[in-house]
Amino acid sequence: MISTRQRQEIKSLQKITFSADAVSDSMKIPVEQVCDIMGYPKDKYGRNKAAKDYNFYEIDRVYFYTIFLHEGDFEKWQPACYMDKLSDEFLNLKAEADDIPPSTDPVMEMRRLWILNRFTTYQKKEWTRLRDLGKIQWMKIPDIVEITKKVALDRSNAV
Repeated sequence: MISTRQRQEIKSLQKITFSADAVSDSMKIPVEQVCDIMGYPKDKYGRNKAAKDYNFYEIDRVYFYTIFLHEGDFEKWQPACYMDKLSDEFLNLKAEADDIPPSTDPVMEMRRLWILNRFTTYQKKEWTRLRDLGKIQWMKIPDIVEITKKVALDRSNAV
């Protein structure tokens, strides 16, 4: 049985581009279980392709995060997604997030919404509401359409 802490560690290693095989070797967990957690196919070809696709997507996502997140935000807030929702650590972090005031600046508001969404359940009503509000703020960021088009063009040229 894989503990919640081990699941968090696997997802953290995935985010910094460790392969399922490397995680399996280092944590002494069967690669099939690691693949289940990472959302990768279990066959070697499939999991390697999924890792490359994931890493390519992550580069784009990390780039876009730099537009609105502050230094250290990702490391501070992202782990909330994997925490026990009843733990003191989660509840204290959530209280801190709830204290971030709304902003008329679209970059600051996008940051606030992204942080608040770390405390929701993926694809549930509140998650979707915050995601949609974030999309509205995203489109208000100056030059974001041009930046997005450039990243998409760079990505298509790299394939």
